[in-house]
This record gives sequence, C-alpha cells and structure tokens, in this order.
Amino acid sequence: MKMKNENLNLQEKIDKLKKDTPKMVKRFFFKELRTRYGYKPGTTLVVKDRVKLSKNAKASFDDEQAKISVGKYEIELPPTKNEHFLCKAMFLYGVGEAVDWSIVYEHITGYYRDLFGKPLPSRQNWRIVYDTTGAVNKRFQERFGEDLFVWQEKTIKRLR
Repeated sequence: MKMKNENLNLQEKIDKLKKDTPKMVKRFFFKELRTRYGYKPGTTLVVKDRVKLSKNAKASFDDEQAKISVGKYEIELPPTKNEHFLCKAMFLYGVGEAVDWSIVYEHITGYYRDLFGKPLPSRQNWRIVYDTTGAVNKRFQERFGEDLFVWQEKTIKRLR
C-alpha cells in the first residue's frame, strides 16, 4: 500500500512541476526522468526499489520456476522463453567463465552441434543470444542496478 502512495505523491509532484517551473528546467528534469527511470509523458511513473548487493552475493538459477535468486531477492523470467534458456545454459558454468555464443544458441534454439556442426556465425544467429543477454541484464539492472552478464567478443561471462 505504501508503494501506491509514494507513486501518487511522485505523480502529483510531477504534475505540479509541469505547471510551476520554467521551460528550461522542465526539459532538464524530464530528460533526467526519462534516462534514469524510463519515464514517458502520459504514463504513470513507477519507481522500483533497488537493492544494493554485497560484493560476495552469489546468484543462483531455479530452472523449474524460471527464477534468478540473489540472497532473499528473486527475479522472475518468462518460462520457456529465450531468457530462461540463456540462464539455464549460463548457470551450468562458473562465475567469470567465458561461454561461446554458439553454446547458448544451442540451448535457446535446440540446434544440435553433433548432427549439424557448429552454427554459422551469421549476425542473425549470434544476435539472438546478444539481445537475450541484454534483456536479462535489463531485468537484473531494474532490481539491483548492475549487470549479471557481460558480452565480450561473442562470448558471455557471468558476473555473479
């Protein structure tokens, strides 16, 4: 209940600011809202509570419930979608271990290396893995303010 009141208060403050402030200040303020919180005019702004993680906090993945857990906090993923399969593949490997995009691609698409060989490194193929990594990082950043994966030269590393 407290969250709704905070959102209402914030929305009232935004409305009041729209009326009372000069144009230059409005531009700066709304640009800041857009970049920091993803605010779009005409929508209600919902600010999620971010959690500060300790340096030694470890992430784990529950395949059956499609959840990433860090301590007592959880992030739900859409089951049987690309984000779920990316995490399923990445949590088979250790933290900081580089995993080639083609291994994750096999988990996402069901492509079998034993039958077909390594998938072609076309932009269309590796871009699926790249975009999915970005989607999971976006979910993780909304909650914790940091990335879970790093994409580097067509390999992915898990940071937690």
